[in-house]
Amino acid sequence: MQHAAINALNIRNAHYYINPFLTVTSLIDALYIFDKFQMIAAYWYSLVITLTSICNKVLRFQIAISAVVEMNVSLAEKSSSIIVVITVVAVALIGELFATAENGYNRSVSIMLAVIPITSNIIVIIELFVIGVFYGFRLIFSNMSLMMVDVTNIETRRGRLLANTIITILWAAVIPFATVMHGQYSTGCSISSLFKRNPDLWGPRLRSNRTEADRAERMIRNWW
Repeated sequence: MQHAAINALNIRNAHYYINPFLTVTSLIDALYIFDKFQMIAAYWYSLVITLTSICNKVLRFQIAISAVVEMNVSLAEKSSSIIVVITVVAVALIGELFATAENGYNRSVSIMLAVIPITSNIIVIIELFVIGVFYGFRLIFSNMSLMMVDVTNIETRRGRLLANTIITILWAAVIPFATVMHGQYSTGCSISSLFKRNPDLWGPRLRSNRTEADRAERMIRNWW
């Protein structure tokens, strides 16, 4: 109890307002404004917080249980589902012991501020990569450019100029270069062939290259 009290005091002094423990205790301390009804208000408030916490835990457990059951259809039976429920709840309770130990709330805040944001960013990057593989990276770049333009409508003129410059550089140099490199790798060709003279390639090259291309085209027609 002494460690818990010291831990709670440290949390309150550190102003971890994102921690639900601090929010609950602060609101309980503020119930003195009800004067003689303070105990009644504290009782109902504690009851509501308890029911909310239980419902939150149950929903989280249910999500984990549903995921485990969907992984193996045989676990959907009544006896197997009971074992899954007991296992998930036991593992969750053991895991929560780290949060109720000394400095446990400080660890929880560290996880909320560091681990969860980093993990979320990694997941978003992976999702963007998967979307790019299935739907094309050109669609992603197009949507990003449109979103950047829409955002700059409420920004300053300098921000709009910066966004337009970035979009221009992307579409003029970065995206074409990346597209060409991707095409070379996907076809199994070497990148060095892009920097060699090839009469089979059409484009605004020198007149001698154009002549070689015409000669190569006539040769191909004779073959076929």
